[in-house]
Amino acid sequence: MDDGAGDGILIIEDEPLISSYVSHVLSAFSFRIAGCTSTGSEALALAAELTPRLAVVDIQIAGRMDGIEVAQALRDRYGIPSIFLSGVKDGDTIRRARAISAIDILRKPFLPSELLEAIERAVPSTASSRPAIPVAEERPIEPPSGAVLGVV
Repeated sequence: MDDGAGDGILIIEDEPLISSYVSHVLSAFSFRIAGCTSTGSEALALAAELTPRLAVVDIQIAGRMDGIEVAQALRDRYGIPSIFLSGVKDGDTIRRARAISAIDILRKPFLPSELLEAIERAVPSTASSRPAIPVAEERPIEPPSGAVLGVV
C-alpha cells in the first residue's frame, strides 16, 4: 500500500490484543502501519505528524473522545477516511457512526477478509496489489480463548 499517497494505516484501538492482531493481519498483507494508539488525542497527533491514508478506529476507545469523534476530526482536519471496529450494538451509536460517512462499520468479531475488503473500498488501488487470503486462515478477529478484554 505504500505508494506515496499517504503514510499507511493508523490503528486506533484500546484493546492491546485486538490492536496487535489488526496490525499483524495488515502487515501480513503488505499494508504499512502508520501507527497504533489507544486514545483520540494521540491519534490526532499521529495523524498530523504522519498523514496516514486511512484509519481503522474502534468506536469505544480510552480518553475524552470516542472513536466517532476521532474519525470525524481525522476526516475534517486531514481528509483521512475511517473504518470503524466495534462490539457496540446500540442503535444510536451506530447511527452516529454512519452519519459521519465512515467507509464501513465492522462488528467484532470480524473476519480478516472483511477488514481487507473495507480497506479496498477506501483505497481502491490496493485491491490488485495484495494476495488473497488462504481459506484455511480465514478466522474471525477476536481475542484468544480465555482472554478477558471487556470489548464494548
